[in-house]
Amino acid sequence: MHSFIDPPYVSSVQGSYAGYTHGDFVELLDTLKNIKGKFLLSSYPESVLLEYREKYNWFVNDEQMMVTVNNKSSRKKKKIECLTANYPLGD
Repeated sequence: MHSFIDPPYVSSVQGSYAGYTHGDFVELLDTLKNIKGKFLLSSYPESVLLEYREKYNWFVNDEQMMVTVNNKSSRKKKKIECLTANYPLGD
């Protein structure tokens, strides 16, 4: 079984998901390190995520993306989107 996890990004404006904390993200990572199935996590490059990736030898695919700053503006900025998985990701 595969699970796609796309939590609120703790280092960004969360809008209606406000209240999701760094502690919540660490709790999620702790859950993922013990998961029996496969997971694919989407996030920004949080320092704690980078630590877990290294410690648990998770597979990564980081891409620079253009994202809309907010839904009221068409202004875009560059962000690094991090995909992290416990299985090899295709090229």
